[in-house]
Amino acid sequence: MEKREKEKKLSKKDFIIVILMIFFLSGFSFWHFKNFKKSISEFKPPKVEIPKPKIFPKREGYKEWISPDGKLKLKYPAEWTEVDKRLLEQFPVEKINGSKILFLAQKFNFEKVSQAFLLVEELNLKDKSFDEIIETMKKNIAEKETEMIVLNKEEKEKEALLEVLYKRKNGFALHSKEKLIRGEGKLFLISFFTFNTYWTDFKKEREEILSNVKYLE
Repeated sequence: MEKREKEKKLSKKDFIIVILMIFFLSGFSFWHFKNFKKSISEFKPPKVEIPKPKIFPKREGYKEWISPDGKLKLKYPAEWTEVDKRLLEQFPVEKINGSKILFLAQKFNFEKVSQAFLLVEELNLKDKSFDEIIETMKKNIAEKETEMIVLNKEEKEKEALLEVLYKRKNGFALHSKEKLIRGEGKLFLISFFTFNTYWTDFKKEREEILSNVKYLE
């Protein structure tokens, strides 16, 4: 019975991968469907015009997200799509030491067929140093046959900025930039991640979003 219950649970990164694959496959399938439909209706051999799908129409400006306690704020481009909180609550996520997912949004770039996610969590590791937090995360990820490689770390008194590569044994890799922020008795983790292949596609948005994260004392 215990084994069966354990198999039903997803680790944090397994959950992320599931979400990534759902959005990626659904978006990519729609792209092929649109292309197929267009080809049949306007077939002019030997040239076939490939349409540009608009599942996520481009929107100007920015949106703002604020944590439930009103302390943590971040801005992100309006064209990003938020994952409904009720959907997140339905996943049997195995929390890392009591971590809680507060926010998840995604962007799909059809021109380059690339995708990125923005994740905000509250971690129950507030009494640990940043180095201890990183080691705890590494240990948890290793148990799921995934290696967490910290490529770069910048640390301040109440903040730490990490660039991380998550490599699975099957070769699957996620690349992320993550910001740890200490608040009043709380610890937040803001992660911008994508497939390693798409890392350079989102450089401008990644730097802009993470640099505008603010915690109000």
